[in-house]
Amino acid sequence: MTEEKIKVIFRNWCDGEEVVALFPEWPGDFPGGRECIAYNSIFKYEGGVYRDWVDKTTPAKPVDYRELKEELEEMGLVLEVREKATQKMHEKRRLNAMKYTKNHFPMRLVP
Repeated sequence: MTEEKIKVIFRNWCDGEEVVALFPEWPGDFPGGRECIAYNSIFKYEGGVYRDWVDKTTPAKPVDYRELKEELEEMGLVLEVREKATQKMHEKRRLNAMKYTKNHFPMRLVP
């Protein structure tokens, strides 16, 4: 059985000092799923509106996000790096948020 890959988008903070990993399919707010989860080595997990994250950051190159990607993989995440989120990813995040709201914690994310 193949493990499902988790879609992630790496972005550089405008100051160029830090990289953030955006998880467009993971909701950061309940109910609704308006926000996605973001991860950074400093603040760990945080929710935020995807468009706001994109407006505050620039695309990261593999050399920029290598360490953060390794950190996430050491946590057991199997990642699929993407350049940007699709409408389908945003819809999946909203479905995951509704599922959480309906079934409460712990939630099983929509595959």
